[in-house]
Amino acid sequence: LTKKPREPLEPLELREGQQLEGRYRDQWHSATVLASDAASGSVRVQWAEEDWGETELQVADVRTEGTEVTEPGDTLAIFGPLRARRAAELRILGLVESKCPGASAPALAMLVTETAGLDFGL
Repeated sequence: LTKKPREPLEPLELREGQQLEGRYRDQWHSATVLASDAASGSVRVQWAEEDWGETELQVADVRTEGTEVTEPGDTLAIFGPLRARRAAELRILGLVESKCPGASAPALAMLVTETAGLDFGL
């Protein structure tokens, strides 16, 4: 499977009082913007948890509430003859599609087009 380079995220427009989520120890927690500094790329937040107080975070460590951030996944290498590799790719993409509908549709469509001459009966 081929990985596409990640597209840069659109910059967040942060304003005082805005509700968002901040990353602390690889987990996301609710917070409120107190101030932001575009020049340094930092934002000062007040955590929703009362005893956590205020923290200065980098913009990369904040997101609007409910936003899912997709991290790059692992690479899967498939070895063997072309026909067997394509069959394995189709099975894997089918499994991904059954768990996350729409996630692998573009790759699946491209793969089906590429495998047209391999007589898979698609």
